[in-house]
Amino acid sequence: MPGFETYDVADGGEKQDAVSRVVTYILHASESGPFSPGERLPNEAELCAAVGVSRTPVREAVKILEAVGLLEVRRGVGTFLRQNSVAALGQLLLFQREAARTSPRHLYETRLMVERTAAQLLAQSRVQADVDALREVNERLRALALTGTATVDELAQADIAFHVAIYDRCQNELIGSLGRFVTALFAPWIRKSLERGGGLRAARNHDLLIGMIEVQNAGGASEAAVDRVVEEGLDHWQETLRDPA
Repeated sequence: MPGFETYDVADGGEKQDAVSRVVTYILHASESGPFSPGERLPNEAELCAAVGVSRTPVREAVKILEAVGLLEVRRGVGTFLRQNSVAALGQLLLFQREAARTSPRHLYETRLMVERTAAQLLAQSRVQADVDALREVNERLRALALTGTATVDELAQADIAFHVAIYDRCQNELIGSLGRFVTALFAPWIRKSLERGGGLRAARNHDLLIGMIEVQNAGGASEAAVDRVVEEGLDHWQETLRDPA
């Protein structure tokens, strides 16, 4: 099986976060080999070894690429590159390459556009189970932050899980898929925002968003989706964001 090659997601040449690395690996292996349409991908353990990550980001990356039509997961059989994946692959690679050339501000604005729409849709259609699920995911983030020993990567994974829960429940699979993909690309700067503002502040922001969704205030949910920590500091530390740790 081929070794892992690191691809850049933004100016600065730093490694991507774990989910983005897996997405990039599969995209480039599908574009230039060794993966071919209709072929089964390496299993989960092999992908973990190839990219150098744990099982969780591999599973998340597969979910993203399955949702956008590149992969087909056959339960009990394996994960396959779809026969008609050429169009989806081309669009994803184009988007990824544009993302690599764009500014952190533009990438953030793209993520915000998608997340605001997802939050609005969820506020309009939510049932109590949606609200309960969001609260449960957010409490995991809060509990991690309160330990005082959680790493930034652990906080980022919990933070991203909250946003993914919104995408999964917004009742629009296309917006959900795009949201997952953009969030994977933006993950290095989510880590930066957590370094700047901390996990408790992120959880409090999520509380506001959950409240707006619960009372079905679509406009309020859209406004609450803004990541204030990123928004307040983005222009000031633009150069730092080009070189995410």
